[in-house]
Formats: sequence, structure tokens, C-alpha cells
Amino acid sequence: MTPIKLAVVISHPTQHFVPLYKELASYEGIDLKVFYLAENGVQGAHDADFGLDVKWDTPMLEGYEYEFVEPGRVLTDFGFWSVDSPRLNEMLANFNADWLWVHGYAQRANWRAILAKKKYVKSIYTSDSNAWITPHKNAAFYIKRVVKYLGVRLFFKHINIFLAISPANHEYLLRYGVPDKKIVKTSFPIDIQRLHDAAQSLQTPPQTQLQKLKGSLNLTEREKIIVTVSKLTMRKRVADIVESLSRLKDSSIHLIVVGSGECSEQLSNQVEQLNLSQRVHLVGFVNQSELPKYLALSDVFVFASENEPYGAVVSEALPFSLPVVIARKIGAIGASAIDGVNALIFNVGDVEDLTQKLDMLLSNYETMQSMSKQSLAMSAQHDKSVMANDIYTVCKQDQEES
Repeated sequence: MTPIKLAVVISHPTQHFVPLYKELASYEGIDLKVFYLAENGVQGAHDADFGLDVKWDTPMLEGYEYEFVEPGRVLTDFGFWSVDSPRLNEMLANFNADWLWVHGYAQRANWRAILAKKKYVKSIYTSDSNAWITPHKNAAFYIKRVVKYLGVRLFFKHINIFLAISPANHEYLLRYGVPDKKIVKTSFPIDIQRLHDAAQSLQTPPQTQLQKLKGSLNLTEREKIIVTVSKLTMRKRVADIVESLSRLKDSSIHLIVVGSGECSEQLSNQVEQLNLSQRVHLVGFVNQSELPKYLALSDVFVFASENEPYGAVVSEALPFSLPVVIARKIGAIGASAIDGVNALIFNVGDVEDLTQKLDMLLSNYETMQSMSKQSLAMSAQHDKSVMANDIYTVCKQDQEES
């Protein structure tokens, strides 16, 4: 049969979706091409949340066909009007796709592509939108809410298939009028196989890399290690985790904070004030190839963020057999973090609740072991191949029915 031509429109190469594109491109019967609006992620570009220039150190442009709509462009703003190019529709027309896949509705380029596509071109939609997020209510809240509601429903009328990556995401789509029959339940794409291989390699004797990392952090074999991986912004609430550590009675528990951002100095001062300099390790920004070492070294993953659409890093913790302690309403809950199975949920901003959950987990060996095994067992369900197979199945079934 004729290969299915699948065009993807996205702002820039990202560390989570690039492996998925490579996976899809390897499928016989799929002719995939990604149209990038900018080169962020490939060229070093300033990330305001990290507070530094970021260039991912894993291959971003290998194994699939792509084109930059405006070569050399690096975005400093990802607002609605910034992510766009008048050249996009001409390039899409030249590719002559059977299916068009867009990531979200909050960028002008996606509206341009969806509204201009030919009637016979089918469309796929993905996003990490979370129905559980509590918006900040101010004088303009209700006006914005009505405008958004009408705008999103209009956009969604042009979509054929929606991929839901979590219960919170699924609920969001239903809220905006998407019929359940148009929704395919899938998972957020993570290169689980790469992370699983890294975990296996790091845990295999002589474990030289982990021993060196322990030495650099002045850790011995007796400590229990909590890890969080996050941009250090107010919304991520990493300070809650530090405060919680100070309340735990077991002084052998350490915290590794991977990340950087506007709250870095504030967090450092907090560590000093709480006399936790020997137990809190602020390691700064860590690139993709180095991140597995910190996850492999740890015993528990903590994510304290508020208003978090999904939280891909929660899925990344699974192949390292890490139990998860996670703030309520994060999108990953019910997907890669299941309460009482591989995760404990606490109320966002409630340090006492977080402390109780950490103490409950860290002081109970059997619970730790059970949740650790469950995380590892769940990890394959969150590999990039899951969404790749779902997209392929949708496109293939449509081709066979045509």
C-alpha cells in the first residue's frame, strides 16, 4: 500500500518528542516529516526558567525527516503570536500529507496549519493540558475563560483524533466538548528503553560512575536519597521539599536537587538557614546524558509542583525503580504515578503532609520495595513506542477504510 504521509508541526526539537518521531519514521508504511518553527534545543538558546542557555546533548535531528520553516531562527518567546511563520502552509502543501499532527492550540502556527489544510487531510492533536489545574482568579479571569472556552472548542472542531496522555488530559478534552469516541488513550512519550539501558549499565558492577558521583557528593552507602528534578521556579515548590527534609527525624536522609532557575539563590539560602548543607545537594542543571546517574543513585523521587500539566520527569523516574511522592493535581497522577501502587500523593504546598508521606515511605522497607517494583513494571507502558503504535494504528485503520 502507498505510505501514509504524516506531517508534524511543532515549535522546536524537544528531548521527549524527537525519539518518538524517530520511532514513527522507522515504521514501514509511514512517511513522516516534522516541520519545526525554530531551532531551540539544537542551537544553544536561553531558557528563562532554567536561567541559562540550553542545548540538549542527545541527538535531536537523527533518524527522521525534518525541515526548519525558517532556518536559523531561535525563539526567545513561545507566546501565541511568536510561534508562527507565513511560510508554513506552503511547505505543508508541498509535502501533501494525508495526516497533520499538531501539538496544542496555543500557538499561531497550529491554527494556521489546521485552518488551511485540505478537507481530505485528517488531523491528530496532542497536548499535556490538565483539567485539574486551578487557575489564578483575578478581574479578567472570567472574560478570559469564556474567550478561551469558545476558541478552544472552535479549534477542536477541526481535529479528527485526540491523543489523551493521562486522566487529567482526558478530562480536559471532554470539558471542551471532544466526543469520547474521538479520544485515544495513550501515554506521554518517553525514551524508556534508553533510560532502562542506562539504569542497567549503572547498576552493573563495578558501578564506577555511581561510586564517583557518591564521592563527589560526600555520600556513603548508609544514606537514603531523595531526588527531585525540576526547573527552580516558584511554581515547582522545591523549597517545600527542603523544608520537609528538615522536619524528618532521620538525619541519614539526603536530598539531591537537579535543576537551576530563578529560585536557585533563594534555595541555597534556605539550605544554609536550616543547617542542611551536608544533606542537601544542589547540583544545578544536568543534561540528558548525565541525568540517569542521579536517578540511579536515588531511592525516592519527589515532585512538589503546583499547576503542572503533566510532569514528564515522573515517567523518566520509572525505569530506575523509584517510588514517587507527588503533589496532588499534577497531570502524571493516574498515569505514571498511581496512588498506593507506585506513588503517594500529598496536598500541594502542605509541607506537613509531604513530610508524613516521605516518613511513611522511607521508614517502611516493604512498601518501598513494593512501590519500587511497581514503578519498574509500569515503565514499559510509558515508552515512546506506545504513542507511536497508537498513531500508526489510527492512520492505518483510516487508510484501510478509505
